[in-house]
This record gives sequence, C-alpha cells and structure tokens, in this order.
Amino acid sequence: MAQKNDEKFANFLAQELQINHVIYFKFNREKFKDCYREQLYENVYVTKFMQFFLNELVTGKSVQRSFELAQQDTMNCIADSFFTSNSEEAMEYMAPGATLLPESTEINLHHEKLFDVDNYILPDGKPEDISTRKPPSNVRKILLPFFGRMQKMEVVITRLLSKRSSNDNHFIKVQGAPGVGKTRFVLEIAYHLLQRGCFKDGIFYIPLRRMKHMTFFELLENAMNPQGMGQRINKNLQSFFRDKELLLIFDDFDLFYSEQIDFPSFIFPTLKRSKVKVLITCTKYEIQGKIDNVRKEFWERFKKNQAAKEAEYVGKTYDLNPLENEHLAHLIIALTDSNIDEITEQEVLTHQKLAQVQGIPKSLILGLLEKKWVIKDKHLEINPYLLQYLDLDKRYGQIIKAIQDPINRANVPNASRYSKCFNEYLKQLSEKEKMTQKTITYPLEDDGLVRSSLDTNNREILHPTQHHGIISNLEENMLPTENLSHVASHEEEKKAEIYNTKMDPSPEEVKKANESESEKQNDSFHLSGVKTESSGVKSSQSIESDEEPTTDGKQSGNIEFTFE
Repeated sequence: MAQKNDEKFANFLAQELQINHVIYFKFNREKFKDCYREQLYENVYVTKFMQFFLNELVTGKSVQRSFELAQQDTMNCIADSFFTSNSEEAMEYMAPGATLLPESTEINLHHEKLFDVDNYILPDGKPEDISTRKPPSNVRKILLPFFGRMQKMEVVITRLLSKRSSNDNHFIKVQGAPGVGKTRFVLEIAYHLLQRGCFKDGIFYIPLRRMKHMTFFELLENAMNPQGMGQRINKNLQSFFRDKELLLIFDDFDLFYSEQIDFPSFIFPTLKRSKVKVLITCTKYEIQGKIDNVRKEFWERFKKNQAAKEAEYVGKTYDLNPLENEHLAHLIIALTDSNIDEITEQEVLTHQKLAQVQGIPKSLILGLLEKKWVIKDKHLEINPYLLQYLDLDKRYGQIIKAIQDPINRANVPNASRYSKCFNEYLKQLSEKEKMTQKTITYPLEDDGLVRSSLDTNNREILHPTQHHGIISNLEENMLPTENLSHVASHEEEKKAEIYNTKMDPSPEEVKKANESESEKQNDSFHLSGVKTESSGVKSSQSIESDEEPTTDGKQSGNIEFTFE
C-alpha cells in the first residue's frame, strides 16, 4: 500500500478481501518538529523498503523472510543517512514502519515463496559436475620467497576463520613500520586461503592508494568485478554483502586518517553488520623531536581520526615486527642465488650491511638494487626474472585497471618456490633474461598512487639511467643534496648536447614540449607541511621539524618504485 498510516484500509484488504499478504506503513510522527523532515524520512523509508523487499523476494526467499530483511536493511539505511549510524535513534523516529498483515493465522501464509524454484531432480544417466569451484579473486601468486612470518600468519588466519557473532564482526588490523612487508604479508594470507577455498564468495585485495584517480566505489567495483558474479553492488549494497562469505583486504587504511581520501561512511557500517571478513593494513608513525604548530595540528588531527575510526571498526590488531637476521639471510640467498653459486648463510650473517638493514625487507631490496652488497668480490644481483614481482603497486594497479595480470606465468612449473627444482628453474630463467638482455621498464608518468602526507619524503626514486641507479632517503642509502643537483645538471647537459645537434624545433614541437613540462609540474598529490624519514626499528616513522620538502615538478618525471 502506497498510502501511509491507513491501518483501516489495510485491515479491510487483509480481512474482508482475504488478500494473503498486505504491507502498509505506519509512522510515529510525534518526534518530528518540522513537516519537511517528516516527509523526507518517510518517503525515503518507503522507497528503500520496496526496493529491498522486492529484491529479496525475487531471489526465492519467503514473504516473511524478505519482509524481515527489508525492514532491517531499510532501518540501517535510514540510520546511516540521517542519524550517523545510530539505529536506536532511527527506530524511535520511524517505528513501527512497515507492517505485514494478517499478523496471526493458524497457518502462517507468509512462509510462501512467490518466486520459488522447485528442487531439480537429476535424471538417470545425466553427468553432474562435482568439482570444487575456485572462488573469484584478484589475488595472484607471488613467486618471491617468503620467510619469517609463518607463525604470525597462522595466528591471523585462525582469527579470520573463527566463527564470531554478527554483532562482533570487527575488522582485523595488521600494522608495522614502513617497508616491513605488510602488503606482502596480507597477500600471502589471501593466496593461502584462496587455494584452500576458505571464502567461497571470493577474496579481494583493494589498494586504497589507487583512489587518486577513482572513487572508492569505482575502486571496489574494479577490484571485485561483481558483474562477473552476475550481480551489481550499486543496486542493493546491503543485500550484496549480507550473506556473502567474503574476505576483503584494504591496504593503506591509514590514508583515511590523514584525510587525503574521503572515508566511505556508507559502506563500512554495512560491512561491519554483514558476515564479510575485513583485513586492513596501517603504517605506524611516531613523532621525534619538536615540530611546529602546523605539523602539530596535522598530527593531532591524524591521531584523533585514527582513534575514532579504529574504536568503531577495528577489533584486533597484530604488529608486524622487523625480520630476524637469519630470515634476512635466507631472503638474500633466495633472491640472488642465481648470481653467485654457493653463498652460505654464515657469509651473509657476518656481512656488515646486514646490521644497517635493521630487519626491514624494503631496505634490504633497495640495497641489492643499488649493488651495495658484495660477496666474494662480486656484486649481489637479484634474479632478473624476480624483479617483476617486486613492484606490487604496479602489478595490482594493472590487475584492477585492466583485469589482467601483467606477469605471464604460463611456463612456470607447478612446484614449491622453496624446492631445489624451482631454484634450478629460476637459474635458467635468469640466464635467459641476461642472454636476451631484456630490460624491465617502469612508466615515467604518474603512477596513480595516493601517498600519505606522513610518507611524502619516504619514497624511493629510480632515475632512468643506464644502470637504474636508485636514490633513497633510507638513512645510509640517502644521497647528499649536491649529488642530486649533479645528476640533474648532467641530464640537462646531455639534453643540451642533443638539442644543439638538431635543427630548430617547429612551433608545434615547442607547444608539445611546454604541455609535457606543465603536466610534470602538476604531478603532485601530497599535503604539505609534514616531513618524515625512516628511523629504523625503534620508531616506525618520525616527523622532524626541518624545512618543508620541495614538492615542485622537477622530480615528477622520475620512476617511482615502491616495495611493501
């Protein structure tokens, strides 16, 4: 019934005309102080209820079950839209809301399924597919070695698979220092669960850094590809997630605390009320020394947002500690074994560079790429084939954008990455890469990543030189300022040399060059006023009171290579 508060006519339809199912809307209008708000809330309630009810009804649920779910979803929608997710307050204004008649009969007619499908009986002799269906996912296998996290991984997996009440479906948080391996850790968990079919409706990795060029809703749809599952998220958000056995992984959740990306308040309450398991990663930041008022205000706002969001959504937090030296030694051997034969663990453990890494895998990999590790008078080099697995941001950015993995694993043997046979295969791939002189290139244009204001200076930059020299600000890897200017001036001299050998450019070429330079200068997406630098194990990230970092466009053409 479209009209509201017409109980008399509703009873006439149910009792006199004996219509089996009659729904009418009854509202308590005493709480409202103005007619406009009263009409708005009631109209939204009726519209959303009809949408939810019919959507549930056509999926084969009974009238009673569809009615109950629609009531619940509508009240949640009203609470999220007008009462800051306070369901009790929304109930006071909107109760009793939708009412189903007749209320009591000897035979409950409301258990009827108006769109039910009869049980299909398999005819004799017809084949039946009983194979295990692989859940949908955008998570891909990583062939890089993985050490030192198995015990922590089992703890988090046990928590994810535990049966908890619907009122206690809080998110699970993994936090740690920059470069400690949070992204890699959660992706290993995701692939482990995916291979065992633990979440039948899918496991999806959602890198929030990709929100620079798309909204949260677009990122969610691109990552999950719901059309492939025959559904659309935007039709009925609550119905889509309600009974799904899903695992969603939100990487860099702390970007919401710095207010660089908008917090989607419409979807996270829905996830919390559903059966969906949510795993998030956050970077730990700490202050060292004195900071000015601007940075202090930003830091206090960041901590306030963090406390509020985590109090509402986060149930359990797991700290990811730096790796032990033994695990780092195993990692070095596994990454570079094809470069120098018979490297022993003891040779790596006694190497002077190992202590400078401070248990951070990211720092270790940067040192190997910069060829700072020398054993037996040879530079340790990462297996060329494994380089493509290091940049997770680039790989998953391509998967989300084009729904296609840029890494082709068609000829990779189905063997354990810790086995001898797999190591032999990597050596063959390494020799093949060297013989073909294949170069792994990375785009010079904007990588489309949102970077935290607290992470502005903690970035590794690959200059497009012949040997891909890396400039890093991770303490001992950091180059002096004069070296940077020397590199820049050297590049300018080379450009001038090439320019002088050519004829004067045409007006079209000058215009194109100016547009290209303008684009580079506009290629920045960071809040100013905060400078950070890595401080190793003791403090994950520290804010210093030095001068603000330059954020002009001179470095925007560099190749950004991030590991996590």
